[in-house]
Amino acid sequence: MKADTQLILSTRYKSHHWWRIKGDNAQLINVDLPFELQFVRYELSDDGKRVLFSKHGDIYELNIDENTYQHVFTESKNSYVANYDANNNVIYSGNSSGNWQLWHYQRSSGQHTQLTENGGYSGRIIGEYLYYSKFTVDGLWRKKLDHPNEELIIKDFNRINWLNWQIINNQLYFYRQETGVWAFNIDTHTEQLLLPKTNDFIHQYTISPDQQYIYWVRLKALQGDIYQYAF
Repeated sequence: MKADTQLILSTRYKSHHWWRIKGDNAQLINVDLPFELQFVRYELSDDGKRVLFSKHGDIYELNIDENTYQHVFTESKNSYVANYDANNNVIYSGNSSGNWQLWHYQRSSGQHTQLTENGGYSGRIIGEYLYYSKFTVDGLWRKKLDHPNEELIIKDFNRINWLNWQIINNQLYFYRQETGVWAFNIDTHTEQLLLPKTNDFIHQYTISPDQQYIYWVRLKALQGDIYQYAF
């Protein structure tokens, strides 16, 4: 969810498709892509008009109003887990060096700048800081963009959060497998449990832009019917 845009990724038609939710209605976003969508990290732009994602090591951007798409950068960077910064540039992870590190792509100049030296997988730039998780180690770190030293700010931050964690204003939202969805204030470093975990919670959630609601996927019990067939 971003701005007034609500999207759901669904396999109703067997393969993955985006649906746009308006009120009680869902409308299929039918884009002629040269590949099938997968279950990866997707990022909505702040205006809710574009979706950023990776496929086969390349970064793509989908315009949901025009039903078009483009390569964000054409040269191969073996790039995954793409997020926007405040200026619609792209923060992405790459393992071309043999270890996952975070990179920053600036659209105006076409420049790629390496942001981390000690590992990084899913990152966001807030002010003068880069906040990020790593591929092989639990925890959430931050570092100043112009300084190499990193600081562990959330120790109990599972790597599974690469898919869903987000920052709205000064609140960082993330998931703990044992307890549920939490909010971490990046200014005061205080935490608050927002959504206690239930047995039917499957770690698919998002926070509304106004920070008033949590939307999540609930796992329903399996159901089936038995029929009699005469030969």
